[in-house]
Amino acid sequence: MFIKIKHGFDRKGKRAVALLATITLLCSFTGCSNGETPSPTDRNITSVGVSNSVNETGFDIDRVRKSIVIKGQTIEIPVKLGEIPEGWSYKLYDEKDVYLRDNQFLATMYYNGNEMYIAALENYNKNKPEESIIYNLTIYESDCSIDGLVPSETTKQEVVKRYGEPLSGVGNEHYYYYGIVNGENKTGGRLNDHSIGVRFTEDDLIKSISITYADLIVNY
Repeated sequence: MFIKIKHGFDRKGKRAVALLATITLLCSFTGCSNGETPSPTDRNITSVGVSNSVNETGFDIDRVRKSIVIKGQTIEIPVKLGEIPEGWSYKLYDEKDVYLRDNQFLATMYYNGNEMYIAALENYNKNKPEESIIYNLTIYESDCSIDGLVPSETTKQEVVKRYGEPLSGVGNEHYYYYGIVNGENKTGGRLNDHSIGVRFTEDDLIKSISITYADLIVNY
C-alpha cells in the first residue's frame, strides 16, 4: 500500500533515509497560515479511540491524527513517550546524530521489538525523556496508512476528492498540505503545525505522508 524503499537498502540505509527525511522536513518549511487559531483544548494527548471512518470526506485533523496505521498497529499522535501503549518501546537517537534545536529530539519506535517508525519529539528534556511528546512522523511504505491514504496506491485525484484542494501558498504540484501550516524557517526548527503533507510521485501516486500535531500554544 505505501511505497516500499528499494530492496537494495539494508536496515541501516533505511534508517538513514528516514532520519534525513525527518530532519529535512523539520528544517525546510517557510511560514504560512490558513488563519485558523486553535484553543488550548484543541490539544489532547490522551487516547480517545480510533476513527475507522475512511470514507469520510473533508480534512479533520482530529480524525486524521487518530487514524494512523503502522505495519498493522493503529496509533495516534500526540502521545508522551511515557504513555505509549503496551508492547511499544523506544530508543532515543545519539545526541551527536541529531541537529535540532532545544526541546526537540528523535526516537526510533518499536513494537514487540520490531522497528516501526521514527518519531519527532517536542517538549524534550534529556533528564526526563518520558515527558517528550511524539508530534510528527512520516510514512513511506505500503504497510502503513494515515486516514486511509496509502503510499504507492492512493492517487492525487483521490486525495483531492477526499480533502478538497490543498492549501495555497505552501507546497507545490508534488506536495500538498492540509490543515494549519505555520511552518518554521529556522534551521532545526520545530514544525508549528496541525497538518498533513502529502508528497506525490511523477505518476501522481502518494510517495509519502507526513503528519504533524504540535502544541501551538508554546513557541520554541
